[in-house]
Amino acid sequence: MTQQPGGSGQDLRVLQVRVYYDRNSGDIVHVHQLAAAPAEEFDDQRIREEMTSFEESLRQRHPAELDYLVVDETSLDEAVSPDVNLKVDVVAQRLIRDDRTES
Repeated sequence: MTQQPGGSGQDLRVLQVRVYYDRNSGDIVHVHQLAAAPAEEFDDQRIREEMTSFEESLRQRHPAELDYLVVDETSLDEAVSPDVNLKVDVVAQRLIRDDRTES
């Protein structure tokens, strides 16, 4: 999911991808990618700070007990398609297909 920012012509680097989910059901609430321009410096501490700030905002909007998985961008891209629904196996801590039918 490397994208170009508006008009800059530079590719963004995806630094971390988190899948936020309901701890009880495994239902995915949000997928968040932290990205930066190639020249922008991000160490592990700054990544944690940026993701924590986003997480605090997300928790204010969602009443469910949330948790997250850090996932590999390539694996997520390969798993996501219009005909596939995903959820989190809360015991195994991994993404799985959600085969529930919507009513």
